[in-house]
Amino acid sequence: MPKVLIVALDALESTLFRELLAENRLPNLARFCSESQSLDVTSDGDVITGGIWPTFASGLSPGEHGLYFWTQWYAEEMRHLRNKAISDTMSPFWQALIPAGQTATIIDMPYVPPVQAPGFRTCISWGLHDEVIPISYPDSFRGWIDKTYGRHPLSFDTVEPQTPRDKLAMVKSMRRGIQMRGKLLEGLASRQDWNLLVSTLSEIHMSGHYLTAPEDITPSMTNVDAMAAILGELDAAWPRILQAAGRDCHVMLLALHGMIEQREYEPFGPQLLALFEGRAPQDWYARPDLVRRIRELMPDWLHRAIWRLLPHSFRAARQNTIGSADFDFERDRLFTVVHETHPAVRVNLAGREASGLVQPEEADAMLDALEEFICQFTTHDGQQVFTRLWRVEKEQPGPMSHRLPDAMMVANPEVKGAPQLRAPDGTVITSGRREARNGVHVGRGFCYLRPAGSASATRLTVDNRDFAPSVLELLDVPFDRNFGGRSFVS
Repeated sequence: MPKVLIVALDALESTLFRELLAENRLPNLARFCSESQSLDVTSDGDVITGGIWPTFASGLSPGEHGLYFWTQWYAEEMRHLRNKAISDTMSPFWQALIPAGQTATIIDMPYVPPVQAPGFRTCISWGLHDEVIPISYPDSFRGWIDKTYGRHPLSFDTVEPQTPRDKLAMVKSMRRGIQMRGKLLEGLASRQDWNLLVSTLSEIHMSGHYLTAPEDITPSMTNVDAMAAILGELDAAWPRILQAAGRDCHVMLLALHGMIEQREYEPFGPQLLALFEGRAPQDWYARPDLVRRIRELMPDWLHRAIWRLLPHSFRAARQNTIGSADFDFERDRLFTVVHETHPAVRVNLAGREASGLVQPEEADAMLDALEEFICQFTTHDGQQVFTRLWRVEKEQPGPMSHRLPDAMMVANPEVKGAPQLRAPDGTVITSGRREARNGVHVGRGFCYLRPAGSASATRLTVDNRDFAPSVLELLDVPFDRNFGGRSFVS
């Protein structure tokens, strides 16, 4: 039977990767890429940052699967909840392998439920930077990985500012994590009990968030050197992984989205909406509650350790408290929901939100006015902060679009940092939240395909939704599902 191995250099910026290949800093990966077909990948990673892997797994757009973040707004309860209730309704494309007598092993793919069938294995949150509820199917699979390959050093990101010393420690930790993942992939690939094997390298995603801006971490190590050192561990393991998979295995080395240097503007959202509604802006981070004040007294390392030990339900509830603290749902027509990078907006819509105030026929005009309003804000040196208001009904229509934010205040990618935002009337808003990450998502990615036999890519630019039908075609698995994309292999 055919086999497909997919290794995801998660969130690796394509320009950086190709620069490192050209400089021969990753010789084994460079050799593989030179012998493979190079494809450009487009995705929704620049806006719907948490929808990347659900889109890949379902072959459907976010408006059709409804996933956008680890904690999502539930209108019927007027609060944020873990996205598990939505993700559990999704059917990954490898479900189609069951009637074909084939199996799959999936490692660290966030927000995607396991296929629970004989021969299928899933482990989510072995070494993952996303905050997800750990999944293991069968139940013993995670224990087997830990016993055989060790406990991974990467846990979910607590989004704290990182000193150069912290970043140096992170580089060491992520290198060790990729060494472990390389051994895991080699071991899994050498087995004969899979047709589809997929693993993300979340170590690269985590590193990209903190190592994208130009920086000398030490006198002899730049941020680019650090990323090269982390990737170098995969480069060393790559020949062994390929040999274990076998020459008759189709191999994809990919990144579905990348990272660029940019500030995250999500903390400004509530203040912008307050100004839009004619109210005085209030920064929650400048007037924190008791729990936050206690947290600020702790060293970052202690807070990180305590936060990771808290139950998933508590962390989600706390995120809801922070995300909803600035709004009165009996008064506010617009409110922000928890997201990253771009402030995410919901209309307090009658008939959808439990406390809905805005009639459906009023919503479009209100969002038009909001777009005009936010696009007037500038940095201290006159650069435009927001370029547009992304609208779900235009960009992501579908049966699950009501689960997504109604709009995103899309930040100008040319602005690298803006601690203050200025309105045309001279009003200045700031955020008391310390900026932690300097890398944010962009929608461009890449894929290097080394097909087995006579298979070949039929075009050079593909969409994230195209992988589901393409992988099934490589596996010779028939399917009757209507995917949002189309196969790029023949």
